[in-house]
Amino acid sequence: MEIEDRFQLALEETGIFGSSRCLIAFSGGSDSAALSALCAAVMPGSERVFTAARVSHGIRSWNVEEQETEFCRNFCARIGIPFAALGGTSAVFSSGTGLEAAARNYRYGLLEQHRKETQSDFILFAHTLEDNRETLLMRVLSGSGPEGLKGIPSARGCIRRPLLSFTRGELQEYLQFRGLSWVEDVTNTDSRFLRNRVRHSLVPILEEFFPGWRSSADTLIERSGEAARALETARREQLPMELPADGQTAVWKLSDWKEAAPYLKALSLWKAMNSLEESERRIAWSTVKEARRAADSGARWEHGNFQLEQNRECIMLEYRRPRWNIRHIIRLEDVQGEAFSEKGLELGPGRVFFLTGGESVSFPESVRGKALRITPDDWPLEFLYYGESRKARLILKALGGGWSAQINKKGNWQPGSRVLYPFPLPDAQENIYYIINIRSIREG
Repeated sequence: MEIEDRFQLALEETGIFGSSRCLIAFSGGSDSAALSALCAAVMPGSERVFTAARVSHGIRSWNVEEQETEFCRNFCARIGIPFAALGGTSAVFSSGTGLEAAARNYRYGLLEQHRKETQSDFILFAHTLEDNRETLLMRVLSGSGPEGLKGIPSARGCIRRPLLSFTRGELQEYLQFRGLSWVEDVTNTDSRFLRNRVRHSLVPILEEFFPGWRSSADTLIERSGEAARALETARREQLPMELPADGQTAVWKLSDWKEAAPYLKALSLWKAMNSLEESERRIAWSTVKEARRAADSGARWEHGNFQLEQNRECIMLEYRRPRWNIRHIIRLEDVQGEAFSEKGLELGPGRVFFLTGGESVSFPESVRGKALRITPDDWPLEFLYYGESRKARLILKALGGGWSAQINKKGNWQPGSRVLYPFPLPDAQENIYYIINIRSIREG
């Protein structure tokens, strides 16, 4: 079939040749289902090896997660690709990002770990042409330069995206031709996520007023890619950057800095900040300009965890890792929903919510249930509320060593609301158990 021939070529264009071992990121949706089916179709007669894995983030109903995992397992069994389920009922996400980015980071982390365990060469993601255009729109409206407007890269490190030239429509037609189904992820219509708002609200407006916007977007992606490559070549030649082994400092020769063009200075600083911080957090253009201005004037500059200073020979940008760099985002679900009774937390009268994860501990007779065991290195904590009640109160208690504290949080919480508790722990306290109790507060 033509689509299978195109896919074979796309694999080769992204550097997947010969006996490559590839791990497919499979969610069960139409894009990743088509990716898996295409991989199975081109596998006979090839030395390539494909496996698939699905990540459960722990931020949705356990029943839904189980159903979709079972669908993926059956789908892969039908097309002849080994399958693995990753993740569990509770997820630990990195700090400094929104829910969408946090879930992505968590997914990528588990897939990368599984890739190493299975000795795979690449992880395949099913991003399509529509995903690339939506990414362009988000980056245009956030003020990105050519580096962002070039779209989603087809290859970066061990990640490969062979479907960037395929539309979602043709992939679904292929699945239908093969007699294969897929699942519709309810989060694809969740307006909490920016991409969904772009897809369902902005794109229809563009369709009405700029019917040819897709072709224009593709042109902009292509031109931005060429511009970004030219700028990167110039940056490497005019302003080479050294990254010492400590991984926390970027260094430029002062003589190179003085001769470089202003935009190349900004580009180099932006790349250094992203490389040193290693997060999905977008570095603001205003921040980059401030750092460039300080470097040009010889001034010392600090912003967040970054510090820039210079001597007679070089300019140094240091990233100082925060003392508390772990956030636990814990999924809490309404007791009337599809919660995990064995993970239940019950503290006194009234309706309560369930805590996913945690461990059993011994409390005074008046207190019983589940709790998290937290150490000072895990602080501060960030909680993700995922329930049905519109209003809730979160009570946090610390027990142990004669020390206790309580915090109440009342507010109009929607599913996906986040709350951060940064109050300090006692220095001498090594092991503290926190009891988490969320009660719904119904109006009327």
